[in-house]
Amino acid sequence: MKVNKQFPAHQKGMKYFADAETNRVADYIQKLGIKYTCMARVTGIPEGILRRSLIKRERSLRAGEFLAVCQFLEREPLDFARDTGQTGA
Repeated sequence: MKVNKQFPAHQKGMKYFADAETNRVADYIQKLGIKYTCMARVTGIPEGILRRSLIKRERSLRAGEFLAVCQFLEREPLDFARDTGQTGA
């Protein structure tokens, strides 16, 4: 499997895993019960990409996707960039 060095994801064996920020966003979205179809429609990010990143956690959100999701959630990107334990505040 070819590794894309431009968008690194944590790799364990041959399977990719999302980065910490993507995981924090995914946990926050799951906690709120937000529908991915609505998020896809508003952000313009394909629903399949959101599902792979935020449900299956097979890939990390790209920078533009991360910013669009933060804007949709009305949260600052730094809320998810570091683990303060207050992501749900």
